[in-house]
Amino acid sequence: MAIAIYYDGECPFCKRYTALLRLRDSVGSVRLVNVRDDSATLNALQAEGYDLDQGMVVELEGRRYAGADAIHTLAILSGRSGLLNRIVARVFRLAWIAILLYPILRAGRAMTLFALGRERIAGNSVEHQSLFTVFSHAWGLLAYLHLLYYIYYEGSTQVFWTTWMIGGLGAYLTVRARSPRIFVMLCGLLMWDAWQQMPVFSNHTILRNFVLLAIAAAAIYNLIRGRNWSCFMQSFAPIGRCLLVIMYVFGVFHKLNDDFLDPSVSCAVALWQTMPPPLPWLDTEWFRWLAIYGTLIGETAIILCLLFKPTRQAAIITGIGFHSLLALSGYGFYPTFSTIAVALHLLFLSPEAATRITTSIQSAILRGGLGERKGQLLTILWFAGMWLLMKSGNTSSLGLFWLPWVVWLIYLVGKYGRDLNGEKTLGPTLLSRPWIMNVISILFFFNCITPYLGLKTAQSMNMFANLAVEGDYSNHLLLRGKPGPFNYLDDIVKPLSGGSHVWAYATGEGLYLTYYDVLNILERDRNTVVSYERAGMVHENQSYATLESEIDRVLHPRWFRNWFLFRPIDMRSPKPCSLSQ
Repeated sequence: MAIAIYYDGECPFCKRYTALLRLRDSVGSVRLVNVRDDSATLNALQAEGYDLDQGMVVELEGRRYAGADAIHTLAILSGRSGLLNRIVARVFRLAWIAILLYPILRAGRAMTLFALGRERIAGNSVEHQSLFTVFSHAWGLLAYLHLLYYIYYEGSTQVFWTTWMIGGLGAYLTVRARSPRIFVMLCGLLMWDAWQQMPVFSNHTILRNFVLLAIAAAAIYNLIRGRNWSCFMQSFAPIGRCLLVIMYVFGVFHKLNDDFLDPSVSCAVALWQTMPPPLPWLDTEWFRWLAIYGTLIGETAIILCLLFKPTRQAAIITGIGFHSLLALSGYGFYPTFSTIAVALHLLFLSPEAATRITTSIQSAILRGGLGERKGQLLTILWFAGMWLLMKSGNTSSLGLFWLPWVVWLIYLVGKYGRDLNGEKTLGPTLLSRPWIMNVISILFFFNCITPYLGLKTAQSMNMFANLAVEGDYSNHLLLRGKPGPFNYLDDIVKPLSGGSHVWAYATGEGLYLTYYDVLNILERDRNTVVSYERAGMVHENQSYATLESEIDRVLHPRWFRNWFLFRPIDMRSPKPCSLSQ
């Protein structure tokens, strides 16, 4: 009996598997063919529909077996010598076990080849790789800003060793954006760091975490299916684009309220007034109205234009420009949020447009300059400048220091980013073909609509929108009355004394808290003693010990509360723009 095994010579598992089974002891002639060294055989197998990236192909008596069938066939033909050989042969002799375990083996093989830096047989599409390069370039800068945010920004949480590694890898990826392995390592660290940092109130954090969730889901799905990096981008890119559109939709919808449209308190005006000179000099009555309605109309236009090919390039440029302007405001630290938005806008580029950008003469000159000492010195000074400005608390100047990077991107997108005839975005625009991936978009939409359901108010993309939905009241133009069906926002408390940082902040600013949040604070810090007013009654010297039964009855598990967060509540009317937003 003669048997031929066609395998990937770069795969250590494929080379060792036949040796383990000792086929020559039982079948005699075994012909091993490394398809990387035999292009004619590889082309013939591919023409017949066999994918050697999915696993080996076994030819026996004129019939060919691939994947799980190949492993099952080899197990049947294997010898009985050696304990490990007998175990493997016995396990995979059962066809149903081979079918069940094969996706796991295929995923392990794919991870090993990826970790070793070995190219898949089919290779990756140059265009898909270019889109990844453009996205990972922006994602790397986000990671560096992530480090600065957690070190210096007021109200940030503990800095872990992972946070420091994220900053270093992010800086490297910003400059060397063509490394999938560095990208995967960075995303893994970001996910681990996100888990350690929870709970965090910021909107950029929840958006970043959903993007990370999409990256992880796409990676796991394509590893299990044995697919390459191009397939990963096809799965991930539509979800990234959908998250951006949902962000814009709620960025507009939350602002449709009485107080955002009031120039005396609108956040659009407050953010403009803290721009670097000479921009605040335009703070006139007519310009305030322009800032308010310009924000609403501009964000709505970006949403619509992103969805249609003829206007997509203009929408990408306008969206990046809009968020670059936001990053200049000294009202808060926005470059992190703006950089996430920039990265997601870039996913709307067609793969061919991304290739034109990455292979352009301008990009080549920049890469060449970064390889020289002067370029490396300027890069170090740029990263160091952002660090020093963040340390000084001058977030507006940091935005100005960050701005040349965005101007460069806008120039490249403007010159090369137009979709030519026949060019399309990677995969469907907003829906990923693996249907399970779209659950992430649905969850993000639900996260953003929670304030109107009477659920959480933090991390809902309620970004300085003057929105008020607490205490049986809503200032939203379309959703008046009490939010529901849940009632977490009905029961509000006025802090009086004691408590942690959040409690002291709310007390000093005259803000309120939800009762659920009060119980959450006391459960997390069991030594805290507070006094507050609830439903007209003053409760003094309350702590975990005095409210333990109430805490056990009301609160969800901590892992759930890491996502279930409430902003301090400003009960003034009209509601001014404040950091409680």
